[in-house]
Amino acid sequence: MTPSRSALPTAGDVFALTKTIHSYRFLTFEQLRRLHPDLRFSDLNLLVRTRHVAAIRRPTIRARAPGLVYALDRRGADLLTEELDIDRAELKWRAHRNLIGLLFLEHRLAANDVRIALTLGARRIGGELAHWYNEPAIEEDVIDPVERVPPLSFRPDAYLRLCFPDGRTVHAFLEVDRSSESYAKIAAKVRRYLAYKEHRLFRTSVGARSFRVLFTVPSMRRLQSLKRVIEGADGGRMFWLAALRDVTERNIDAPIWQLAGENDRAALFASPLQPELAEHF
Repeated sequence: MTPSRSALPTAGDVFALTKTIHSYRFLTFEQLRRLHPDLRFSDLNLLVRTRHVAAIRRPTIRARAPGLVYALDRRGADLLTEELDIDRAELKWRAHRNLIGLLFLEHRLAANDVRIALTLGARRIGGELAHWYNEPAIEEDVIDPVERVPPLSFRPDAYLRLCFPDGRTVHAFLEVDRSSESYAKIAAKVRRYLAYKEHRLFRTSVGARSFRVLFTVPSMRRLQSLKRVIEGADGGRMFWLAALRDVTERNIDAPIWQLAGENDRAALFASPLQPELAEHF
């Protein structure tokens, strides 16, 4: 007979869960289960009762959306500060940061779906999501092609770096589109990314030759619309687009992405390396 699992999560379980929740900031139970497959709802409820984790009623207009999201709470922050041996200020956690609006929350949860897919998908094929940074503020002392004055300034939803066993690395910025931004704003983003690449600022700051811009979108109709907008703003193959529902851990190496300026689909990571995509690695 297989021994039954303990009724209470171990100290290691508690630390791992609180660390994950703090890293992602907001997660649904379903998202947590993808990262911690053995997690039980009763475990999570216990951590809510002990104030390690906060259960937040999700402000939503979708009837089928999960009713709760989970964030770090006071005792969870205390635990991480102690176990990681860091100053509390380094944790960058405050209780008021758990109070957010609908649009920000849905946007972060969608970005977290992509992060989870890349984390688990890269691991499945022997790679690693080596770096993920939410909403990096990019500001450089060059002429902004939209504002026509310095500095060039924009804020992607995330910057990420994927590493694979054969030494290849993918650098990318993520843009989670939820059909809420106008085409004019999308075109402005494209022009800023192009200016950033043209001035080789990314190469100077990160040391990589190039990067991709990954757009995830809510529908294929929106994808085709944004692809035309990007191409109209002179955006080419550095811009990759995929439906959010297709970005899963099972198909990180599947051709689900459409490149601006091209008709064929491409995989985020293809093996063997396709020569026409070599400049993006």
